[in-house]
Amino acid sequence: MNSEELFDIIRNRRSVRKYNDKPVDPAIIHKLIDAARWAPSAGNQQPLRIIVVTRAELKEKLNEATNKQAFFVIAPYILVICSDLTDTVNRYKQRGEELYHKQDTAAAIQNILLLATTYNLQSCWIGAFNEDIVKDAFKLPENVRPVAIIPIAYTDSELPAGPGRKELDTIIHYETY
Repeated sequence: MNSEELFDIIRNRRSVRKYNDKPVDPAIIHKLIDAARWAPSAGNQQPLRIIVVTRAELKEKLNEATNKQAFFVIAPYILVICSDLTDTVNRYKQRGEELYHKQDTAAAIQNILLLATTYNLQSCWIGAFNEDIVKDAFKLPENVRPVAIIPIAYTDSELPAGPGRKELDTIIHYETY
């Protein structure tokens, strides 16, 4: 793959909310998780933890946690992206708790989303959910925080048009703001 092909993948990734229940090869799910594992992390602390969800009753708990968004429960796989704060907070204290673990998991999530696109799989980064419901449903220890819910599935629908983006000259600042 060259840089233009990678840039096309980045540009063509979409947040999709219409899935089907067509099976997804478990080997692909493992590749997505492996890609997440290779994301950078502050001080190489690697706080990433991923819960792979396939059972209907646990998907319903996630549906409850998302205030019944429901669109994702048909997905064959749902990844609950978590962060184990222990090492990051021990090393970086407040900044580790407030920022670094979030950056680390965000980088991992982006790897998942981009690699899923190469397999013609669709996903959506769900960040709006009740953390307490997720913590309880998945028996998360106190030091582990759920960060995102990522359904992985195929879709029968047309991919949405790309969202508009601000012009480069509105976001670039040289030397000072």
